[in-house]
Amino acid sequence: EEVQQALESGYGESSRYSDTISQKHLYCAQRLPDGTVIRLSVAQNTVWILMLGFAQPICVVILIALVLSLVLASRISKTIVEPINNINLDEPMQYVGREEYAEIEPLLRRMAAQQAQLRRDQQALEKNSQIRQEFTSNVSHELKTPLHIISGSAEIIKNGLVEQEDMPRFIDRIYTESQRMITLVDDIIRLSKLDEGVEYMPREVVSLKALAEDAASRLAPRAEARQVTFAVEGGKGEISGIAPLLTELVYNLCDNAIKYNRNGGAATVNIEDTPAEVVLTVSDTGIGIPAESQDRVFERFYRVDKSHSKEIGGTGLGLSIVKHVARIHGAKLELKSKLNEGTTVTVRFPK
Repeated sequence: EEVQQALESGYGESSRYSDTISQKHLYCAQRLPDGTVIRLSVAQNTVWILMLGFAQPICVVILIALVLSLVLASRISKTIVEPINNINLDEPMQYVGREEYAEIEPLLRRMAAQQAQLRRDQQALEKNSQIRQEFTSNVSHELKTPLHIISGSAEIIKNGLVEQEDMPRFIDRIYTESQRMITLVDDIIRLSKLDEGVEYMPREVVSLKALAEDAASRLAPRAEARQVTFAVEGGKGEISGIAPLLTELVYNLCDNAIKYNRNGGAATVNIEDTPAEVVLTVSDTGIGIPAESQDRVFERFYRVDKSHSKEIGGTGLGLSIVKHVARIHGAKLELKSKLNEGTTVTVRFPK
């Protein structure tokens, strides 16, 4: 076509596309003075052919870059992670202050704090487990004694070995031991409820003086029987608290002030209001507590004089209940006592 144009007009050009090789060919023809025609042609690749030509070197470059990146990333990550992998998780604080651990010092400090908390929790669990074992053992022991007495007395009566005139003594013994068991079980139930939590129990404004006067009224027959003078002094002592639990606290302290007093002694409840707290003080002129036992009297079932406690019907749980109730109300307990001179228990309730 381009040659024909050149023969006719002196110059011709055309372009043709080949689907087979995906190329475009450009042609041009020029007629020379002697009548001959010279033709030139050039092949022009398409965009797809050009891209296909670039694809192979690009893929090679990408592959090389990926391999280098993986190698470098592996080495860098090992350099970063190796100090972390070498950390002794049990003693993280030993790495604080070292240059390679500067960026993770907050993490190390937090790990150390968590380790300390875990150790405290573990110790608390072990202590609670030990307390529960001791509690179970003590309960079994405390219940076994009156049960044996009741069973033995009942068996003697059943076999007809008791004279008629001795019958009241045996019946009184059975009654006394059964009452002791009831008191013990009641105290155990109270402690169990305190251990389970008291979140569901409503709080209200409670007058400690009113509770002390109520306790004095309930304990009046026992105080008169032992000729103990009982007095309630001070202000109203109003605090926000759980009334049934505070009643237990005040009653147990007053009961102990009479129970462990001397015949003809005195017991006093004093309530003092201050801007920051309400102070409840229960003092007596009783037998007192030895210095070596003062740190343990708030433990469950601990008794300074077991024979005396058994004689007056103590269960060894009263002061433990007092301790739990005080803790629930955020109060502080103080004990001062001298042997054969008396005891003073102070409970400080924050306002």
